Amino acid sequence: MGAKMNIANLQSFEPIIFAKRAETCQIDVAVGSMTRLALMSLDDKRLVSVKLQGGTDKSGYLFIKCDLAMTLSLSCQRCLNPFDYPLVIQKFFYPVSSENIAKNLPKLYEALIVNDKMLDFLELLEEEILLQLPIAQMHEYADCPISLPYEIKSKGSEVKHNYTNNPFQKLKILKDDKT
Repeated sequence: MGAKMNIANLQSFEPIIFAKRAETCQIDVAVGSMTRLALMSLDDKRLVSVKLQGGTDKSGYLFIKCDLAMTLSLSCQRCLNPFDYPLVIQKFFYPVSSENIAKNLPKLYEALIVNDKMLDFLELLEEEILLQLPIAQMHEYADCPISLPYEIKSKGSEVKHNYTNNPFQKLKILKDDKT
């Protein structure tokens, strides 16, 4: 059964001990407690649901499985209106005490080097969330009130231009007349 944690526990987290004990915990963290994420979010009172599970995999490596779920309120970079951006992240961290041990991990494993025994896990979670966000946050094209000068049919299809006053149209006419 999972233990309840608070933010202070995440800021002084001992990943190696957590994984060795095969502990689990669940915590809801306010977006406002993550400095960089709070700057991007329009509602810093929204919660990030965090579930952590420690253990040892079949190869004998310690791991921490991290499940994050949230809905961020962001500003669309196209129309500047707010929109909800749902995000679900599952990540496995492999806590190790040195870089030498990290080099021996299989290539697919993401080492979590813990030089000191304590780690600010909240900062690590914030970093993972930021890495999953798009560079320019925008509504889906169909949901955005700003109409663009072109129409996108679907991903992977050609872009069809709907320009009404194309300045190059006159050049095309001149080119066609010469041929």
